[in-house]
Amino acid sequence: MKKLLLNFLMITTPVLADEPIVVHLKNHKFSPSVIKVKANKPAMIIL
Repeated sequence: MKKLLLNFLMITTPVLADEPIVVHLKNHKFSPSVIKVKANKPAMIIL
């Protein structure tokens, strides 16, 4: 049952998120280095 719930959350969470946040990795540093998201809201980060 837990595995089914986890699979459901993994599938539906990106749908509930606003726009995906795109993060780039260059010279061992992330760009942007700081990401601000709304509290208690799902967010999708794409590296």
